[in-house]
Amino acid sequence: MSTEGKFSAQDSALRTKSFKFDKFRMYGVTQKRLMTLTLNLSPELEQYLAQKAREQGLSVEAYTLQIITNHILLKEKQSKLVNLLQSWIDEDDAKEQQETGEYLIHALDEDRLSDRKLFPLELKGVTW
Repeated sequence: MSTEGKFSAQDSALRTKSFKFDKFRMYGVTQKRLMTLTLNLSPELEQYLAQKAREQGLSVEAYTLQIITNHILLKEKQSKLVNLLQSWIDEDDAKEQQETGEYLIHALDEDRLSDRKLFPLELKGVTW
């Protein structure tokens, strides 16, 4: 998988560096090879990953694998939440949906680092 997009598309003449990732997992005494992935990185992305990896005390390969894993887990969690919300919408119980929506809005407003509310009462019916 190459990194197409904002890093490598900026200049097609950029020097790229390839990293190979070999992931092994222990199964008893034997090891099974799971996947090898080669990435062609622009110098800017290579430098960024190397710096972040050093800050974490990891190799570039381990840090990149950690980023990919965290991204996939986040996407899976988001997908599950979307499916749950859609199931609530599909249930066709207006009163329960209203109560659930109010609870969700209250929970989102309470669980914030900022004192600013995401859903201020004065904007109910205007922006949400």
